[in-house]
Amino acid sequence: MSNLFFDTATLKSCGTNVIIGKTVRIRNPELVSIGNNVIIDDYTYISGTVNIGDYVHIAAGCVLSASAGIITMRAFSGLSAGCKVYAGSSNYVKCGLDLPTIPKQYQYNVIIDNVVLDSFVLVGANSIVLPGSNLPQGLAVAANTVVNKSLNLEKWNLLVDRSGKQIPRRGVKELAQRVNEFYNIEIEYE
Repeated sequence: MSNLFFDTATLKSCGTNVIIGKTVRIRNPELVSIGNNVIIDDYTYISGTVNIGDYVHIAAGCVLSASAGIITMRAFSGLSAGCKVYAGSSNYVKCGLDLPTIPKQYQYNVIIDNVVLDSFVLVGANSIVLPGSNLPQGLAVAANTVVNKSLNLEKWNLLVDRSGKQIPRRGVKELAQRVNEFYNIEIEYE
């Protein structure tokens, strides 16, 4: 089935066993790399330099907007429906000119900072990941949570809410054993 909005042959790279919904919109597909065994559900919008690892799932209605930054989703990471990930944003506290309609030489005070979702990161429905966020291996984010770079995020925890409260996730050792049966990845746990 072909896509309505772009030619998959124009992607920077695309692995095997990849399913991209017919209504996924990828702006500048030549900047997007997709690994193996990836599913990107319908009504998702991707813009800018986005690197998607193996065994990633991006549910329906997500937005990955890299602007002039880079968004990286490593292996086994996932976004639930309605998530938004931004590597670029307006500065709402200090005025600036940063809209894409403004000529580049006149733009200023834009926030650009790369975003990384390490392996096994899961982001709950309708959550927002802001520029500069670095989600460590195995972090899960509760639904409707805003993640920003000032949070002290820990591996294999559940981020309960935007205050930064976290609780440990269980079952990491079993996950590591199962994944190592078919995929070579280093899983750091204690």
